[in-house]
Amino acid sequence: MGKMTFVVEYEDGKEPSINVGTEILGERLSAVAFYDYRDDLLTQDEAQAVNQAIVFSALQETCEEFEVNYDEVVAKLGSSL
Repeated sequence: MGKMTFVVEYEDGKEPSINVGTEILGERLSAVAFYDYRDDLLTQDEAQAVNQAIVFSALQETCEEFEVNYDEVVAKLGSSL
C-alpha cells in the first residue's frame, strides 16, 4: 500500500473537522498531525553544526556495527542543509 504526505495550511480557526472516517481523494485517512512538522526539524545552522561535529570515518564504522547504510545516513544528514 502506498502512502503520501500532504501538508495543507488553513487559517487559524478554519481547520476542517477530521476523524478516522475521513476520506481524501477517495481513500481513507490513516494519520493526522495537528502541528507544524517543520518545528521538529533542524534549522540550517543546527544541521551545519551537527555535520561539522561528525567524524565521518567513525560514523561509517558505527553504521557498519548497526547494519545501516552509511550513504543513506549521510544523504539524510545532507538533506537538512
